[in-house]
Amino acid sequence: INMTTENISGWDVATDLLDQQDIAYSFGICDDIGFEKDIVERFNVFVYAFDPTPYSVNWIADQKLPQNLNFYPWAASGKDGNFFLYPRVNNKGKKSSTMFTFHEQEKCRDDGIKVEAFSINSMMKKLGNEKIDILKMDIEGAEYDVIDCMLDSDIRPKMLLIEFHHRFKGIGKQKTCN
Repeated sequence: INMTTENISGWDVATDLLDQQDIAYSFGICDDIGFEKDIVERFNVFVYAFDPTPYSVNWIADQKLPQNLNFYPWAASGKDGNFFLYPRVNNKGKKSSTMFTFHEQEKCRDDGIKVEAFSINSMMKKLGNEKIDILKMDIEGAEYDVIDCMLDSDIRPKMLLIEFHHRFKGIGKQKTCN
């Protein structure tokens, strides 16, 4: 199959698959909605962006969003509930103010933030969406639980854009390969 692909704000997208009125879910935006704005403006896609981190919630409040781009301060997870996210720590021991993770290894720490999290199924129900055409995830290791949840349901986006975090201790490349 010949497919036209284009790099849109750092994400390789099969643009032939984009249709007007498509629905995109974007999990983990931090302070970059270039991709989301581009697909709204160029392809008239409806985008639902999600990020519960304080940095992102504050950053997005100062942005002028296109009409078809909606933001929700929810975390994506394999199940619904209130969970703790923990700041990522780099190799030099410095905590991130922008990147947080659910990762099990971090649970012994006391610097977590409590966030509201939903499965992809619950998000779709809450927002009244019957389908997702594009799913983009950069959620610091939580992508594996979201994928498992999606596979256990009938949710089958026509396009998946995922930054995998198998480099995290306790996840490993095998998890990505499965």
